[in-house]
Amino acid sequence: MAFVPTLDLHDNTIPGLLRRNAQRLPDNDCVVAPEFGIRWSWREFDRRTSVVARGLYAMGIRKGDRVALFMQNINEIIWLYLACSRAGAIAVPLSCYSKAAEIIYALNHCTARFLFASQALFPTAKDVPASIQSLERIFVVNAPEGGAADAWQQALANAPAKADWPAIAPADPAIILYTSGSTD
Repeated sequence: MAFVPTLDLHDNTIPGLLRRNAQRLPDNDCVVAPEFGIRWSWREFDRRTSVVARGLYAMGIRKGDRVALFMQNINEIIWLYLACSRAGAIAVPLSCYSKAAEIIYALNHCTARFLFASQALFPTAKDVPASIQSLERIFVVNAPEGGAADAWQQALANAPAKADWPAIAPADPAIILYTSGSTD
């Protein structure tokens, strides 16, 4: 999967780059992943990111909130990462190889409010919430309808048509990364 950036240094924020390129280069390629049959234009990418960001907004995600992303390389991780940025939230991607103890550490440390997990990783994530005081909810993003997936699909369906996005400054944090490794 390739992200094809077009740089403009007037707005050095992630949402600014996305909005501007959707306006200036609407039909140019933004994401190309032939192995998955994906070719998204800047317009489509901006549109989908806005829908997901409005879904986050409808759930109460606000500027500075931490949103953990525990999934493999699937479409939803791209949308959620950039939607967090648009909403002013801080994305916290977790390695899909993380064990429950590593997830618990990261979620406690960063005080994540929400955890988005892929269906394949949900079994590892589902037992985590009891030990995380800040965590309000876990969502499954790519599961068939029913159960844990319904809440996320409902949030997207109920997303407002418009949202008042917060002002994002170039110095605002956009991501918290946890590395793997050992102290042994």
